[in-house]
Amino acid sequence: MSKKGRHRETVRRAKELIDTLEEGWCFSTGYVQRRAERLWGRASPTEVETLLEVLEEWGEIRRVDVCGARLFCRGGEVKGVWLISEGRETAVTASAVEKALREIVASMKSQTFHMPSRALAELLGVKPGTVVNAAVAYLMSAVDGAHFAGLVSRGIRREKAYFVFKK
Repeated sequence: MSKKGRHRETVRRAKELIDTLEEGWCFSTGYVQRRAERLWGRASPTEVETLLEVLEEWGEIRRVDVCGARLFCRGGEVKGVWLISEGRETAVTASAVEKALREIVASMKSQTFHMPSRALAELLGVKPGTVVNAAVAYLMSAVDGAHFAGLVSRGIRREKAYFVFKK
């Protein structure tokens, strides 16, 4: 295939891919990969990265780097984040994160509180993981940046992550 033919194919596939991504949501790279595979049967990670770059250049999506993970958001208002958890497509919604944040702040007895990421993931009904942590951290800062102080890692190999909240 010529260079011009490959470019046309990339443009066509980028248009098809953006039509499958809902407005107002963010997506992990793994979720976009799964969507691309569902569309075309087979899609390499390199091809999906290229398509995401093209969509970002067009202004259709914006890239958000959070806690070592990349999310791709479509639209201004964020309803939640779609990601792959335990091999299944899972959504972490902004409303669920907002509810959890209200409960955490209401029960705080000190000025700052460190909550293990595993406990927060269980509260939200998802399996803990790096992408889940990034998604929750992004949604926490979008929902209420005043009470969410960040995500920190502890331990020799940074195996334990904690969400930090302040009153």
